[in-house]
Amino acid sequence: MSEFQREDRYIVIKRSDLDKMSPLDRDVALSNLEHVAALLFGWNAPERKCLVIESDWPEYEPAWQMIERRMTGQPPVTAAEELDAVLHWRGKHAQVIRERAALQSDLNERDQRVDELLEIAQTLTVQLHEALGNTEYHEDCIRDLAALNPTLKPHTCCGSCPAGCTIGAKP
Repeated sequence: MSEFQREDRYIVIKRSDLDKMSPLDRDVALSNLEHVAALLFGWNAPERKCLVIESDWPEYEPAWQMIERRMTGQPPVTAAEELDAVLHWRGKHAQVIRERAALQSDLNERDQRVDELLEIAQTLTVQLHEALGNTEYHEDCIRDLAALNPTLKPHTCCGSCPAGCTIGAKP
């Protein structure tokens, strides 16, 4: 018997993916799908009822294994083998969830550190402005700080620089 090959036999569109479209695009897509269904009906194509298992589900590989065994004449998957496969993929899924949570936690910590560093940079810029009063240098610091964090809340100008800055102001 020849080696089992997975085939791409069906076109599947998830309904929730259609909901992500604009109303106009969704209406056009649904109209086109209805037209294809009518053409298939006119050509006497049988109505199909299918079970779709997405590849990130733990049941995906065990289902393929069952189909492969049937198509190659092997005995059906035993309950123990099926349970082992499901437990294996559930374990993989749980591992991915844990890794994602750890990455999100790391990202949150890094975002917090960036916020802290930006606050330090703003404080240092204010101190440099007060200590040096060097307008050219001061303008460079303001530009650099604004490039780092364009969401800094402006204050009123302290009035001590000709540039009319908002950094270093006393609230």
